[in-house]
Amino acid sequence: MAEADLLGDALLDAWRGELRSPLQLDRDDGRVITIEVERWLALDVREGAALIVSRVAAGARVLDVGCGAGAQALALEQCGSRVTALDVSRGALAIALHRGLRRVVHAAIEDPRAARGPFDVLTLFGNNLGIAGTLAALPRFLGCLASRLAASGRILADVSTDGNVREALLRLRYDGRVTPWFPWLWVPLDALHKAGANAGLRTSLVATTAYGYVAEISRDAA
Repeated sequence: MAEADLLGDALLDAWRGELRSPLQLDRDDGRVITIEVERWLALDVREGAALIVSRVAAGARVLDVGCGAGAQALALEQCGSRVTALDVSRGALAIALHRGLRRVVHAAIEDPRAARGPFDVLTLFGNNLGIAGTLAALPRFLGCLASRLAASGRILADVSTDGNVREALLRLRYDGRVTPWFPWLWVPLDALHKAGANAGLRTSLVATTAYGYVAEISRDAA
């Protein structure tokens, strides 16, 4: 049985002007966050994401990991990149396609059959490094990302300025339904650097914004 796509359902309902209830994110520490669905649908690109887009050359082969409704992928495509947008949410991808995104893939990045590349750039917006789930799993996750890169390829991701590693179990609630719990990670730059080194990768800070850091991860030339 396919897992429910509550995020995609909420996005599609909001897209149609028929949002049935708030979309909420439960944390295992008891905190409940109401997700601003309209913000996920917005086409404006925040400062950190705009900096990432500006660092991608026209014509580059780009894989946008966890593309959501496609705002950043569309911005990359409009700048001349050849973008493949990857997400586990069919609903989010349906909106991205409707908006004109050319290439979308419904899969998790960990699926070896999904979007093999090679790509010149992988982008992870909105703390999508958190897909790794735990700090212990981060080196393997980074290695999985790097396996999609061309020889001189790089990964661009936004990273929190919070200096603490945080792990949590999360679940989504929408329209009376709830997803299973899933792990999420918030990783600061120094921990990202260590995890990358364990995967044979080099991490560098390329920009600081009002929302956090922009990090570049590439293969260690040494």
